Amino acid sequence: MKLIRNAAALLCALFWATAPAAQTVDIPLDQARLIGAQAAQTGNPQLAIDIARALLQADPNDRGALLILASALPQIGQAKAGREAGQRAFALSTTQLQRYGAARQVALAAANERRFTLATLWLRRALIHAPNEVETQRTLEDARSVARVNPWSTSLNFSLSPSGNVNGGAKSALLTFDDLPVFGVNSPDARALSGIVLRYGFKTSYRLRQTQTDRLSLAFSYDATRVRLSQEAQEQAPDSRNDDFSSDVAEVSLSYNRLLGQGLASADLSIGQVRFSGDPYYNFGRVTLSYIRPLENGRRLQFTGFLEQQDNALTPFQDVTRKGLRATYGLRIGDAGGASATLGFTDNSSDTINQTSTEWSLEGRWTPDRRIGPAQVSLTAGLSKVDYPQYAIFFAVPGGRQDTTHTIGMDVTFPDLQFAGFSPVVSLSRDVSKSNISRFTRDTNSIGFNFRSSF
Repeated sequence: MKLIRNAAALLCALFWATAPAAQTVDIPLDQARLIGAQAAQTGNPQLAIDIARALLQADPNDRGALLILASALPQIGQAKAGREAGQRAFALSTTQLQRYGAARQVALAAANERRFTLATLWLRRALIHAPNEVETQRTLEDARSVARVNPWSTSLNFSLSPSGNVNGGAKSALLTFDDLPVFGVNSPDARALSGIVLRYGFKTSYRLRQTQTDRLSLAFSYDATRVRLSQEAQEQAPDSRNDDFSSDVAEVSLSYNRLLGQGLASADLSIGQVRFSGDPYYNFGRVTLSYIRPLENGRRLQFTGFLEQQDNALTPFQDVTRKGLRATYGLRIGDAGGASATLGFTDNSSDTINQTSTEWSLEGRWTPDRRIGPAQVSLTAGLSKVDYPQYAIFFAVPGGRQDTTHTIGMDVTFPDLQFAGFSPVVSLSRDVSKSNISRFTRDTNSIGFNFRSSF
């Protein structure tokens, strides 16, 4: 067996003081690695470092020695060097268990370096190679702990949804108003078009300040929607392009949260831009105030109000001022899970009659505690009524426009199928809108596939 003398000499000098300083003892490499690892774990980092460096002199690609450095160097304030040693060890790993251990060691060194976002990425990598459920849960808890102390918080979203109505088009080809005779036909691109909707985006926020009672953070978010029309839709509307139905929303927001009384008060100031078909549509500024009050037995109340100004990028007289209020009541239903009900009111005002409306909405949500096999299910149902006092399509519609929409939905999450801390989610939804103007009578079914982060 290959032996190492310089590491042995160091061990003798430290542990056998009665021995002459120049005396050397042959120790197998595996034993030297074991002693180095124990030194790093028991608060003797310098000894661990010296042993690891001696091992690396014998073999620069000694994975075990690199892991010892990754563990010991952060203990003496050299977290970056420790992280780099851990990354080299990960690159030299050949088994799932080796990659798991090295990734966790790199994450620990990155956390000591206060690079918490990098630590989170390495913990996600560790989750990919976790050997069993116990280690998976251990790493998930570590990732949640890192997220709590990280001033940066970043989330990604991605979903793919086949839909029978990607453009919010009409159900009927005929254009009618109430009980009046047929006035005309809806254009091909105004009718429902089938296809696939891709949504993706991210949100990143930075905690500017945090105390025991308040928090101030700055955030940026971007969300995009892309559509791919089906062959059937292209035949129905040959002049329509996929880009005609694309949209982008970019937003910057400043948020302040403060404990107030027995609840939490929040204030958000946001500015942003919405683009359709690649062109600017409107810029917006929004102020949102909310208050959450926990009650007994797992119940809670939340009140939210907002004021938003939308400035049309091309047509100023189509600017819109939106005001809204929402109230949510949440509760626990014994062992049946959690439920909530939200009542909302929104008022839209504009110099353009087609942009002026009021809306009442009611939504309920129920998430059972008990899984159905490997799936965690959440159910939603909603009703909304929108009233346009005046509305015009070619001419003023008598009595304006009234829409009633019923929605039902189900999210099915598979927590045990997580990959790198992301669990797959299947979303099913059905929206049925009835309007006195047939252009806005719609029936939409869709199924979506996305991923949800566990931390």
